[in-house]
Amino acid sequence: MKIDVRLVEGFDKTHVPLAFRAFWNDEGLCYLRTRVHDGKIIFLCAQLMNYYNTSITNGLESVRHSAFSQLIKDGGATFTRQKSFFDKFKSADRIDKKFENEVISYIEQNSVWIEYYPPEFASWLTCNYSLVSFDGDGTPRWKHRPLALLQHDFPTLDFSIGIEELTYWDKTLSIGEIKELIKAKNWTMGKIAKRWGITPRHISRVFNDISREKHWDDAVRGLPDYNGDDDK
Repeated sequence: MKIDVRLVEGFDKTHVPLAFRAFWNDEGLCYLRTRVHDGKIIFLCAQLMNYYNTSITNGLESVRHSAFSQLIKDGGATFTRQKSFFDKFKSADRIDKKFENEVISYIEQNSVWIEYYPPEFASWLTCNYSLVSFDGDGTPRWKHRPLALLQHDFPTLDFSIGIEELTYWDKTLSIGEIKELIKAKNWTMGKIAKRWGITPRHISRVFNDISREKHWDDAVRGLPDYNGDDDK
C-alpha cells in the first residue's frame, strides 16, 4: 500500500483545552498548539493551571494520540492511499489498520514534540520547556531546552504562552465559541437538542445566557464527533 501525504505549510491551530484519555479512563485536558513549518509538524503541549488530573508527562501517550487525531481532523495533514495488487487479498480491517499505522508512523517521523510547564505551576523546574524524543519502541526521553534555544532552532516561530491562556481555559464560552465547537464536531443546535432531549428553543436560551452553569460548557466541549447515529 502506498500512502501519499500532504502537509499544509503554515497550518496553525490551538486547542484550549485538548481532551485526552487520562488514567482510569478519565478525561484529561491540556493546551495544544500545532503548526506545520518547513515540512515539519511542531506540537507544543502545555500543562493547564487549575487542573488536577493526569499531567501531560504522565499521559503523554494519550496526549500524542489525541494530538495526531486532531491534526488530521483539523486538516493540517491529509493522507490518501493507493492499494497494491496484494491488498485485494487482505480484509478491510487489515488494510485499515495498516493505513492507520502508516499514518501514525509518518507523523512520528516528521514531527517535533515540545512540552511546557508554566513556572507558576512548576516553580521547581530550572527549565520550563522540554524537547521529547522517542526511541524505536516508543519510549519517550525528555531534554530540557530553554526558550532562547527553541527560538534559535525555529527563528520564525513563537513558543511563548501567556499564563492567561493556561489559567482561564475553563472560562464561560461565548455563543461564538460554542458555535465554533459545535461546527468543528459536525453538530447543529437542533441535533444537540434532540440528543439531549430538550427543545431547540431551550438550548438556544441556555447557550445565550452568560450566567449559565458550567456543566453546559463541559457538555459542549465533551461532545463526540457527529456520526449520524442520532438520526436513526
